[in-house]
Amino acid sequence: MGSTPARPRSGRLHAFRRSSSPPGPDTAFVVIQGFAFTPAVTQVVAGTRVVWINCEPSGTPGHTTTAVSGAWDSPTLTSGEVFSDVPAAGSHDYYCRVHPFMTGQVVVQ
Repeated sequence: MGSTPARPRSGRLHAFRRSSSPPGPDTAFVVIQGFAFTPAVTQVVAGTRVVWINCEPSGTPGHTTTAVSGAWDSPTLTSGEVFSDVPAAGSHDYYCRVHPFMTGQVVVQ
């Protein structure tokens, strides 16, 4: 159950097939399924790690989570892969680069 980093940036952005450590109390999850981000709006307090999980069936085209502002940009996540970031305070719109109609928002208070 080791991790496989993909395109790490500044040591804070990672993609994993499976996480070897359990989520902490300051973790919020966004499910990618049915070509949508759920919840569409994720509200968290500053310092919370947001984790996107690709729950699409195997063989479905991959997805990204890409902040409009450039604050984060995941690699393409295939089924079962995850990506996480600790966004700065503010409102962050994001989308999937592969499927731009897929959009979401993270609001950090």
